[in-house]
Amino acid sequence: MIDYFLIVITTILFILALIFFRIIVEVIEQWINKFLQWFSVNMLRQYDKSLKQYLNIINSKLRQEMIGYIFLGEKLDLEKNYIKLKLTGVPPGRGITSHRGLGFGTRDSGFDVCEIEEILKNEQESGNLLLVTGESGAGKTTMLKHLAYQTSLRRSITSKGIRPIPVFITITEWMETNLSLVEYIFACINEVNLSQEVAPQKVILGTCPLEFIENKLATGKFLILLDGFDEENKKQTLVKEQILTFINHPGYKNNKIIITSRHKITGLANFKEFEILELTPLQQRLFLEGLMSSENDFDFEECKELITAIEQNSKIAHLTKNPLLLTLVYIIFKYALPLPQRKTEVYESVINLRLKDNAGGSKEQQIEALKNIAWHYHTNQGKTNFSENTPQGEAEIINEACLVPEIESLLKEIGKDSGIICNSTSKFIHHSFQEYLAAAYINNNRRPHEREEARLVKILLENLQNDWWENVVLFYAGMVDNASNFVKKILTSEVEEQRKISIAARCLLEIEGLNEDVKGEVLKRLIEVSDGGDKELFDKIFGFFPQRVATQRGEHQQGEPDEDTILIQGLHTVTDRELRYRLVRLLETGLPGTGLPDKSKKLFEAMKDVFKKDTYGNILYFAMQILEKIAGSSDSSSQEAYQASLLTVLHSFKGSGISQVEIQMALIPAGRFLMGSSEEAISQNKGSESEQPIHEVYLDLFYMDKTPVTNAEYEKFDPGHKRCWEDEKDDQPVVNVSWYEAYMYALWAGKRLPSEAEWEKVARGTDARKYPWGNKFETKKCNTNESKIGKTTPVRKYKDISENPSYGCLDMAGNVLEWCADWYGKDYYRNNPDRNPKGADKGIFRVARGGSWYLNQDKCRCSSRFDVHPDYKGNCLGFRCAKTL
Repeated sequence: MIDYFLIVITTILFILALIFFRIIVEVIEQWINKFLQWFSVNMLRQYDKSLKQYLNIINSKLRQEMIGYIFLGEKLDLEKNYIKLKLTGVPPGRGITSHRGLGFGTRDSGFDVCEIEEILKNEQESGNLLLVTGESGAGKTTMLKHLAYQTSLRRSITSKGIRPIPVFITITEWMETNLSLVEYIFACINEVNLSQEVAPQKVILGTCPLEFIENKLATGKFLILLDGFDEENKKQTLVKEQILTFINHPGYKNNKIIITSRHKITGLANFKEFEILELTPLQQRLFLEGLMSSENDFDFEECKELITAIEQNSKIAHLTKNPLLLTLVYIIFKYALPLPQRKTEVYESVINLRLKDNAGGSKEQQIEALKNIAWHYHTNQGKTNFSENTPQGEAEIINEACLVPEIESLLKEIGKDSGIICNSTSKFIHHSFQEYLAAAYINNNRRPHEREEARLVKILLENLQNDWWENVVLFYAGMVDNASNFVKKILTSEVEEQRKISIAARCLLEIEGLNEDVKGEVLKRLIEVSDGGDKELFDKIFGFFPQRVATQRGEHQQGEPDEDTILIQGLHTVTDRELRYRLVRLLETGLPGTGLPDKSKKLFEAMKDVFKKDTYGNILYFAMQILEKIAGSSDSSSQEAYQASLLTVLHSFKGSGISQVEIQMALIPAGRFLMGSSEEAISQNKGSESEQPIHEVYLDLFYMDKTPVTNAEYEKFDPGHKRCWEDEKDDQPVVNVSWYEAYMYALWAGKRLPSEAEWEKVARGTDARKYPWGNKFETKKCNTNESKIGKTTPVRKYKDISENPSYGCLDMAGNVLEWCADWYGKDYYRNNPDRNPKGADKGIFRVARGGSWYLNQDKCRCSSRFDVHPDYKGNCLGFRCAKTL
């Protein structure tokens, strides 16, 4: 009995012990969990705090890293002095950016022009992977640094309000390590935290572990900026492999990556490509004002003097479309030296200005040393870092080549304030300095070292296909005395045709006094390759020559292959209509002051031939301008014959399409109407000041097409016209036509484009109404942005529901903007005649009216005015015709 009782007691005690132990364990677990949770939260907070420290540090570090800061010795604020660059590459009509509702493109593709911030905000179009290309000095690095700076301020760069963590990576520096992209991002963040600006105890507590970085990557928190792919010559394949490994990782796909390179990168098909455009005249002006105003002694008159010098000299203007070259030209101007007109002269002048005699050696010694260094490392797998950590063997080679005792001491002296070498890394501040000096090294080994020169030039010719050597070739062409022979060697090299013509053509920009036969051969072959698709290079080269054509015309002897003769010959062989348009446009640009009767005759006959074979309105318009100029400026003995021939050409063209298109026209009675907008409307942001003042205008009797010209009607004039949408119907308004095309169609159809005043009278009638149907906007009566249709509609879609009082004319609001005949004048209404006004006497833009499917209701008012460049062609811009009784 007692034994049984002990067993029960023991069992009970054991159970109680288990329960007690379980309670103790649970309490301990709770304590541990609470501690871990507390520790985790605090560590995450600490890691987030560490990231904030990182952002603060790169913010202060990047703010004064504009390249001009190095050269000028002045503080250039990345936020205040940065000029936003324009890029192209976005499909048209998607609304990424606009100018009064229109995206103004500069490429044949019709791509919109936009800024990098705008691209990033349109995730649907840009995606997360971007490749930005641009020539040397175009501003790629500064653009990425500015973007990193903006995001370091925790500013949103997307429409969804995402504020990513920026990581700026120089690809050449990354490749000097053996780290993966994720590991290097980790190193970048924690290396910044190890800077002297952060106290040691904060470094220990604030370092972000790899797991934390990976977690941020998995949630798409990073903006990864990879700069200078083209400057990594040795490990480009490895770079691409690392990038592809990263973007193919399923956990990292939501991060944004931007890569910059001078050239396109094969093997990165998932990246959307954008190209940096040259600076516009306005951007050049703002850029210079920013450079100059950063100095204490800013002189507005001095700034104006430089801007005027640039505007008046086409060669200088050609150089200064590039931000780096514009900065260097300003430095030369600042020292009151003659402004350079070739890129080689820019670098030569700046290097001579920035180097000074010092303990490291004379200026001449320094230049010779830099030439040897540049050549040595340009020929050694693209290596650019020649710091004191350079392997001993290489250092000895350089020391011997440079004829100086210690290369490190020389570099230290040069790097102090020259702006050529970065003092902290002993690298060239910009890769183009290495390329220029490498070319100078070859030119330095000329006579009496012909054999050595031949060996070095052979290296250049063997590397024509290699992007790494491209700028060295161009710089050398600008230095060598007998450049004609060098260009001949390029033309006869065993390189792919388009590549060698491309390089030979760009050499023309750097060479003075090139043999005319060689120059003519390059330009002719450039036209041939451009007909196969390289029209962008054609624009770049020939865009530089019209002014030279105009100034040199008359200096050539008969039979010499000047640019005009080459352009005329090109017209007989080129088939691509856009390239033919460029040829005709160049001929028209340089026409004044011909003075050579035989050339005038050849040109006149060529333009007559254009009217026989072309249907492209752009070509026909400028061919007509050339015919009229020659007929009007010829000497008295030939003028009569030219004018008679001109009349024959125009007579056979004007009205030749009357029988092919029969658009119904409305008779618009003569009389007065109110034109423009009131001050009240302007004050309510319902219009622009260019619509003021509201004023009375008298118009004579005229006819107006009842509908915009349709695709079917326009294609009878130009069968080669391309529609914007695959499902675009015959009865939708024609779009994608320039002002010149609209003008020539109207001439062909026996009509004309309406004046701005005629268009407004038809739209608003004589009761000064706001919209064609009245003063209240109604979505159901027109195709505007409010309709959410997103493209053009048939021209008679709103016939039955619009109750249109516009003399029976349809689509006067929405659907498409419509070209008018007038030049646009912002203040034209303040002084225009009150009877049959015809617009400004001259201008840059033409008037467009009526709003479109792309624009909102305020832009579709009868009085809304648009200034559009006559070259522009878009998917929201068409026209209708008018006719005088």
